[in-house]
Amino acid sequence: PMLLFLKSLDASATILGAAVAMTPLFAALQIPAANFVERVGYKNFVVRGWMSRSIFILGIAIVALLPDRVSPNLKITLVLFMMASFAAARGIAVCGLMPWITQLIPAPLRGAFIARDTMCMYLALTGAMLLSSWFVGAFHSSRAFGVLFGLSYLSALASVIFLKRIP
Repeated sequence: PMLLFLKSLDASATILGAAVAMTPLFAALQIPAANFVERVGYKNFVVRGWMSRSIFILGIAIVALLPDRVSPNLKITLVLFMMASFAAARGIAVCGLMPWITQLIPAPLRGAFIARDTMCMYLALTGAMLLSSWFVGAFHSSRAFGVLFGLSYLSALASVIFLKRIP
């Protein structure tokens, strides 16, 4: 949906490529973040990172709901800033995930757990992409993107609630 939103704003191929590259690019932030993760605690590190990245999803939803008289170039710039911030928060927060899982899941079960977790994640991703594609196709408006990103924000908040419940 993010690429479709940028495309609806007439973003160039360079902008779309930069948007796609942000997540893998900012994954490198795990390296400097590793110096802090043990001091903060694995769970706290992941939960705080997830909460901060959720704020940037809300920012993107707000940009999508801005009036049409706001320049598309300004919207693109704001979205790219929010996406970069989101990717940076994600890149930092994910540093604590695997050590936390290592503490929670016994070694003999860990491989099967990670395989099931990955399968569920990609199934959910596929379902979310299908539903969001249908939604954006059914409602041709930048407001549809705003609603979609707003729902994504609410889902991110729900994820934070469940993350907090994990030991």
